Parts: sequence; C-alpha cells; structure tokens
Amino acid sequence: MRTPLLFTASLFTASLAQAGTYYLLPDMAQSISNNGSLVVGDDQGKNRVWTYVDAGTYGNGYLTSIGGTAAGNGIGGEVSVNGAGTLIAAQAYNPATGLQQPVYYSTTTGRWTYLSGLGGTDGNPASSSTSYSNPAGIGSTGAAYAISGNGQFIAGDSYAVGPSGAGGIGLFHATVWNTSTGALTDLGVGAGTSTYARANAISSDGRVVAGQDANGNALTWVDATGSGNYSMINIGQATGFRNLGDAEGVSGNGQWVIGGDYRYNVQTNKIQFLGRLSANPFQMIAITSSPDGSVILGTERDDGSNLGNAQGFIWTASGGMKSLNSYLSGLGINTGTFNFTTPMSMSPDGRYISGWGIDNTTGSIEGFVVDTVPEASTSLMMLAGLGMLGFVSLRRRGMRA
Repeated sequence: MRTPLLFTASLFTASLAQAGTYYLLPDMAQSISNNGSLVVGDDQGKNRVWTYVDAGTYGNGYLTSIGGTAAGNGIGGEVSVNGAGTLIAAQAYNPATGLQQPVYYSTTTGRWTYLSGLGGTDGNPASSSTSYSNPAGIGSTGAAYAISGNGQFIAGDSYAVGPSGAGGIGLFHATVWNTSTGALTDLGVGAGTSTYARANAISSDGRVVAGQDANGNALTWVDATGSGNYSMINIGQATGFRNLGDAEGVSGNGQWVIGGDYRYNVQTNKIQFLGRLSANPFQMIAITSSPDGSVILGTERDDGSNLGNAQGFIWTASGGMKSLNSYLSGLGINTGTFNFTTPMSMSPDGRYISGWGIDNTTGSIEGFVVDTVPEASTSLMMLAGLGMLGFVSLRRRGMRA
C-alpha cells in the first residue's frame, strides 16, 4: 500500500487548524461519504475497487482493496458511496453467472450483493475464470453509476435481450435498482429514435435521475409521487436548447440537474448557463453539486486527450465561475504543481472534495481528497445549506469505456 501524500498550508501559517490540506490517493477517487471519513475509487492498473478509511485526520488512514472490477477494458460503471458510508455501488465478477454485474458492497458486513438485469448481456461470453486481472472480453449484464444519498437506490444501465446496436454496442436501458427490495425499474432507451440510454446520477431520495441517450440528449426522469413511476424529460427539447451534452449530476434535493455548462431546474423547467473559465474550451462538464445546487464543481478541458490542459472549476450562485486551483490557493492551500482537474464529489457542508488530477511536473495522475478546514467549510455551508448530497458520476468518456 502506498502511503497517502500530505500537502498543507501549515508552512505558511501559524496554525494548522486554520489551513486547508490535501492528500493524494491511488488512481481515481470517485466518491466521498457525508462526513469525509470514507473515500472510494478504483484502480485500473490493479483492477480493483478500493476504500480509504480515515480515523479522523487525513494522512493517518488506511487503504483497502475490496475486490470488484475497475471500470475500463470494456467494463462500464463508476464507484460511489452513500451518505452514511455504509453501501458502495460498483461492478464485480459473479462466479455463479460468469458475467460482470452491477453490485453493491456493505461496509458493515463486507459482502457483495449482485443486482439483477433485464436479461441481456453486452454480447461477450460468460467466463468460468474468477481472475480479476483481465476483465476484457468477459460478458456484462450492465453497470452501476451512482448510489442515492440514502443508499436505497442505484442508477445505471442494464442490457435487454436483443441484437447489438451500431458498432457492436449492446442495447442497454437506463435503470434504477432498489437495494431494499431488489426491484429493478426500466427507464427505457431515451428519446425519439434513440436505441439505448444510461442513468448517470440520482438524487438523495432516488426520485430524480439524470442521464443521456444514444442521440446525445440530456435526460432526466422524475418520480413525482414516490411510487416508483418515473416520467422522462428531454431537457433540450423542454427548454429549447439543443446540444447540451450529457446530464451528469443531480443535486441532493432533486431540484437541479447539471451537466455541460448548465444547471436545469426540474421544478420550473428553466435552464441556467454557468459560464466558462476560458473563451473557447474543448469541453465543459459540470459534475457534482451541493445539496441545493447552489455550488457546482466540474472540469473544463482544452482538448480531449491531455489532462494537463484541463482545469477544475467551482461555480457558486452568488460568485459565478472560478478555477478550483485558484479557489484552493485562496484558502491558503499550497497546491504546488498539482492540478485539481476533475473534482468528483464533495461532502454536504463543502468541507471535503474528492476527485483526481495530475502533477504538471511529473505527469502522474492521482486521486485526491481536499480538507478545506475551516474557511471553506463555513462559507460553502452558508452557500449550499444542509442535506444529503446526490451522487454524480463522470465516466471514462464514451457510452462504454
């Protein structure tokens, strides 16, 4: 295990208690619990899902591999944790079926639970191998992309029975699973002529889901009554703005769906554009938000391949857009040569931010956790309010990585 590296502003301040801190973790840190004590992610190089548990002060915790399957090499999905840190949604090989399946892991019991599907696969064969070292070519029934803050619902996709689509991509449906009952809700294949769709994010109570379809439509599905019956909204069609990009996230309270350079108000059917850091970026992706959607984190990329040309951003309803590195530097954090390109999640009070980035000197891609104590904890709490955070995923780009 590699010991997390600690960076702090204490060299430049009289007291560590008044300085923010960040820590580097293996590969992609994707989700963090409400109190910041549990971080989850995956490691493509070692093909594992991992947890980083902290005993109270970051840098003194420990990293544990919990098995599972890292996304990539033909496997979709993301790793996410619920607000209490008790359930982790991911992917894992099921020896009983010989297939990769969406799963959730209990940090209390240490057990995986495999989720059912719509009966289809991605077209790859099942395998009797129990090795996690090479998942490429092993069939998959679908993927989990996000778990709700309350842990009751998981959003993702599931393959239906039928032929493969264009380019050999299977016909998968946006899906919500109920972890309490095991029930699966099929959200369909999207709008118009779309042949497949995926759910990327879900609100804390599971009643608002965000995603995309094969035609690039930004979608949200809303369960207005809590009965499990979702109605789909094509955000571009509803607002008159096309080419919005994927709907990547949902605020914890379900009011805002975010993606690209926008946030969409589910209640008023209005869209607001967030602005940009540079004049003409290659790509803007709003990724995660505070519980009430008033603080948004994301990434801006100047090209599609060089992470060193990307920069993370923080947007607030009161202050607009700012680069994440500049924001952290303003809190007294010595960011050094590390570029916080891709923030993935934050705690409801704004104290902790997790994601991944790149050291611009070495080119090394690392996961990170920022503890913004104490200034940002206070300021973001005032901006964002209290509540549980809805989780959003940022996949390796493409409908199947």
